[in-house]
Amino acid sequence: MALKIRQRIAEWLWPEAKQYRVAAEELWALLDHIDTLPDMVKPDDGDLKAWHRMWHLTEQRFQKRHEFLETDGYDLFLPGTMPKRPSPGKLAQPTCAQRPGGCDA
Repeated sequence: MALKIRQRIAEWLWPEAKQYRVAAEELWALLDHIDTLPDMVKPDDGDLKAWHRMWHLTEQRFQKRHEFLETDGYDLFLPGTMPKRPSPGKLAQPTCAQRPGGCDA
């Protein structure tokens, strides 16, 4: 009961909370699927086909993570909300101290 109340308060204060919760639940389900793959495939040490199949199934599953959240490599965003990257021409130029040869180069 208290958990449901906290969830409703969080959703009221932060409207995206429900979307992030759904994404978290879906990502947890993906991790659970990946965790149970060895039980499904049961690869032996010498069975390269089974290992290949397990790798292929794992790769398929972890690619689905982009359906639920996007990342710029540092932060997570709901799909379609990630800010656009600046074009390479608008990036800040390094200061002389940041250049390989320093300020004397």
